Amino acid sequence: MHFPQVKKVAAKKVKESKADPHLVTVAVDLNVKKLAVITVRQDERIIETVFVSDHGLDQARFRHLERIAKKQWQSGKPVKSEHSNQQLWGHVRRMNEDAAHKVSRSIANVCAKYPGCVLLFERLRKIKPTGASKSRRMNRRQANQLRGKINRYAKDKAYVQGTVTVEVNPHGTSQYCSRCGAKGERFSYQGGKRIQVKWGKLFGCPVCHFEVDADWNASVNVHRSFYREWHWQPRKKKPPPKAA
Repeated sequence: MHFPQVKKVAAKKVKESKADPHLVTVAVDLNVKKLAVITVRQDERIIETVFVSDHGLDQARFRHLERIAKKQWQSGKPVKSEHSNQQLWGHVRRMNEDAAHKVSRSIANVCAKYPGCVLLFERLRKIKPTGASKSRRMNRRQANQLRGKINRYAKDKAYVQGTVTVEVNPHGTSQYCSRCGAKGERFSYQGGKRIQVKWGKLFGCPVCHFEVDADWNASVNVHRSFYREWHWQPRKKKPPPKAA
């Protein structure tokens, strides 16, 4: 038997919410190790930060995918329309599904503290993993799929509470300083030495000398993108050529 249920959700439109000078925005930066970095902004200052770790999910998933890659190499190319290593693949999918629901629930819980807030996500892009071993490429694909699931589940859970979600322009969120807007660099410390690397865990600004966690900096810049502060401005379309 099926019993259809209807729930009416009352949520303000984004334009109406943006007109409020004391609007609370909740920005989420999705990553691989730190699955989500959540920052809450009101009156141009960050009032709360929440880090959601993967608790070893990336390493555990990589070990399972490594076993799958090894088994496929040993058994050769699978027969068409047949699926190999179904138990391992099923376990990987369940791990991702469980993590996606837990992280999205954490995001929804933060939104529940601030009724009428707007939830912000970066517009997800398709990232095709290249190079490295087959197991690493498969792991990156699974990580990208997990980000999409977190995004989708968090939107659904937040909307039930009356929170609308906006996807903002992701350009430059990890490249610019969240304090002064200057272009900075990502780096890490190895052996007590500062090494500039593309995927460094820290962010440094050469202008204001601000050093902070790179993922936190990106999450704060998501707010900047929503309000179109600094370099996040709509591009002007070129005028059509005049007729001769």
